[in-house]
Amino acid sequence: MSDWKSYLPPILFVFFIALLPTHLPRHANRRANPTAAPLSSVRPPLLFQANRGQAPSQNKLLARGAGYSLMLTDQHATLALRGGAAVRMRWLGANPSATVEANAPVQARTHYLKGSQADWITGVENFERAVYHDVYPATDLLFHGARGGLEYDFRLRPGADPLAVKLQFEGVDRFEIAKNGDLILHVGDAELVQRKPVAWQDGPHGRELVQARFRPLGQGRFGFDLGRYDRSRTLIVDPFIDYATYLGKGDVDVLSDVAVDSAGNAYVVGYTASSDFPVNVGDQSQGGQEDAFLAKLSPDGVTLIYATFIGGGDLDRAWGVAVNDAGEAFVVGETRSDDFPTSVNAFLQRFGGGARDGFAVKVSASGSSLAWSTYLGDTDDDWANGVAIDEQGSAYVCGGTWSSRFPTTAGVVQEGFGGDDSDAFVIKLDPMGSRAEFSTFLGGSRDDEARSIALGPAGDVYVTGFTRSNNFPLSAGAFQSSRSGGEDAFVSKLNPTGSRFGFSTLLGGGESDYGNAIAVDLFGDVYVAGSTASDNFPTRTPGLYPNYAGGIDAFVTKFDTSGGTPLYSTYLGGRREDAANGVAVDPNGFVSVVGHTKSEDFPVSDANVIQGQRADESGDGFWSRLSEDGRYLLDSTYLGGDRLDEARAVALGDNGSVYVGGRTLSNNLAVTTGSYQQKRSGEDDGFLFRIVDNLQIATTSAASYSATAPVAPESIASAFGRGLATVTQAATSTPLPAQIGGTRVVVTDAAGFDRTAALFFVSPTQLNFEVPPGTAAGLAQVTVFLNGSEIARGTVRVRTASPSLFSANATGLGAAAAQIAQAEGGQTTTTLAFTTGPIGQRVAIPIDLGGPARESVLILYGTGIRGRRSIEVLVDGEPQLVLFDGAQSQFIGLDQVNVQLSRTLAGAGLVDVNVLVDGFPSNVVQVFIQ
Repeated sequence: MSDWKSYLPPILFVFFIALLPTHLPRHANRRANPTAAPLSSVRPPLLFQANRGQAPSQNKLLARGAGYSLMLTDQHATLALRGGAAVRMRWLGANPSATVEANAPVQARTHYLKGSQADWITGVENFERAVYHDVYPATDLLFHGARGGLEYDFRLRPGADPLAVKLQFEGVDRFEIAKNGDLILHVGDAELVQRKPVAWQDGPHGRELVQARFRPLGQGRFGFDLGRYDRSRTLIVDPFIDYATYLGKGDVDVLSDVAVDSAGNAYVVGYTASSDFPVNVGDQSQGGQEDAFLAKLSPDGVTLIYATFIGGGDLDRAWGVAVNDAGEAFVVGETRSDDFPTSVNAFLQRFGGGARDGFAVKVSASGSSLAWSTYLGDTDDDWANGVAIDEQGSAYVCGGTWSSRFPTTAGVVQEGFGGDDSDAFVIKLDPMGSRAEFSTFLGGSRDDEARSIALGPAGDVYVTGFTRSNNFPLSAGAFQSSRSGGEDAFVSKLNPTGSRFGFSTLLGGGESDYGNAIAVDLFGDVYVAGSTASDNFPTRTPGLYPNYAGGIDAFVTKFDTSGGTPLYSTYLGGRREDAANGVAVDPNGFVSVVGHTKSEDFPVSDANVIQGQRADESGDGFWSRLSEDGRYLLDSTYLGGDRLDEARAVALGDNGSVYVGGRTLSNNLAVTTGSYQQKRSGEDDGFLFRIVDNLQIATTSAASYSATAPVAPESIASAFGRGLATVTQAATSTPLPAQIGGTRVVVTDAAGFDRTAALFFVSPTQLNFEVPPGTAAGLAQVTVFLNGSEIARGTVRVRTASPSLFSANATGLGAAAAQIAQAEGGQTTTTLAFTTGPIGQRVAIPIDLGGPARESVLILYGTGIRGRRSIEVLVDGEPQLVLFDGAQSQFIGLDQVNVQLSRTLAGAGLVDVNVLVDGFPSNVVQVFIQ
């Protein structure tokens, strides 16, 4: 977090100024779209420079942006537009003694070599911000660059009067306050748009919106109105750190990976040499010089729910973690301990030999026991780097091995060891950790290692790493079929049985290239991140940064499911050393990349980001977020303190939150008040940041609540956020209302059409609405308005049909919210297929299929089904006869599917049920067949 944010006062109003082109087409509902235009990735950052004679003397500071210049005196700001027009902003009734100061200096200097040498002005200093202190009592005014434009903020400390702030604009032809709350200044053929002020505060129940809007005062004067707020608490704007904590004790503690469960709990793994590491469950004590650890932190980052050592009497390190819906963690790594704890039926119970073996363990939800545990290796060195899990509980592990007899299975893509050096490996362990469902080498005659693994929506297995082999196993028609440098990255896609490649390709240039992380989106597109020293790394248009910056750069490459020419490929870095260590992709295709950088010119998204400058030359962590097409840098920030910091892992949580974990030697990381550990304790400590977006909502199906599934027109959707309504109220009549308690939802589809959504229910944290009929397929924006002001927005993927089934406990999991209708001997009975009682305690009840004369029809309820072209219902994995599917006539947005149960299901017990619409699967619910 940048220095000035560490002392934010209790309230802050933010005004973003955008200079729009001349002759702009007017639309009734124009709004800013941060993903629709390049940010500072294509514009230089806005800097303020001291006036050393290059401007009239009354101007203390100057700044130049795209199409304008800004001049700041002690009493006013003047925006000079290209073409000669100028707009002057004064703050009326202000402190006449307030003066403007520049702060946050940068290394760049500006030189004016005009006219004779005697008139040259050289070495002009540049700064990131300009500040007027106490421009009103207890109120400061701050100017800075943001999102490729200019932003100014009023910061109100305790005792400040928000009504005292009054602005006067001179040189404006006409003023307009748009429906979304923006203030539009018409200046000739140009428009200046000042985005409506936004404000949030931290409250006892999370983020709370503070209502703010422009208040016209006449004659070009404006103040602003402010809703109720707590003047003792701080308001924060832009992407910010929701919580940040150290994790460690008196010695070396390194965090390697992070995973997040559906409740927002964070699971971190790594290794520790601290005998007093805060273990609070289990009976294992530290055995060797370093032990692996697993720790679980609460969603607010305040409570360490559990932490435990995993290991034996020698060195043990955890490198990867994944977590299932039950909160059970799967941890992989390496061990030198011949007494590492293994389970009775483990795949490999004994240490294989060499300096180290890999390991894989499944830890119980309480963290106090091992559900299973196994070695992975043979007579030479072996290590496990990454793990992914499927819905059945199988674990997919990747890593490296020097063991020529590493246990492989028949029929896989590579049964035999590739050569004299190390090979990569991929192994799938059954849900009990007792056998390999498949196991394969991946390698040639020289060194090869798999560093990261992910699963695709069809069960395919994706891995990345690096190879020094000229004969690494590749697929026919691979994007890159020959090694270019000393090391090349590789990207391989295996089918669910490991028996053949979907594709396998090299990826690199003339120097060293490493694939360090991999992620797959819900369509099977794959994202690879790593590091490259190659100035000819294969970048592809559209790419954010097509040119090598120097030293070592991070890279991000996106392939489609076929593995052909990349959809995009980009460098990411500055002049020194940069490496990407983790990657994650959200349902919108936005890609979060984390790593470490020593570059002072690493690209940041704007000067008002969490941390706009490198904190120490030894290196900082970084987090960057790219747009779906790789063209724009949506967010990018340093993360670091006064010593070395490395971001090693990233995971995504709810509501667009991003979890970043790594190691730090810094004493001054921007930890948040009340977080679990406020200070660094040892030489190295782990760290964990949770980064969230203001004004951000997450939209899902109201049946499945899946964060990755799209929604469909006429389906029921839910939006989750904060401050979305001032009441908790449901619709009481049909047709459904467009507004409840002042809250309204507008869906802007991929074709650009705005439609107001019908509302079922509103509350401060959740809205239920119907996706408007006619919404076009593609990425849609969901915008929430409260009392006419835009307060939140998010995006959601729309498909013509996107099935999801309701569950009895309103979670999208467990017992189906279904009925069973049975006919026999002229009588028909219909009963629930689940128990009644409190939500959370409802279970599937036995369905008796009876004798041959009894017909049993399962009635499923869902949403997003009616727009289908084809439908299939699977019960216990077997297709059933569909008797009816379509809209349920009594409830808006509700769909119904009637399916005749086959008598072959008798005695099946608790079975899974899901619907495939146009080949796209729903969530899985359950019924019980006796």
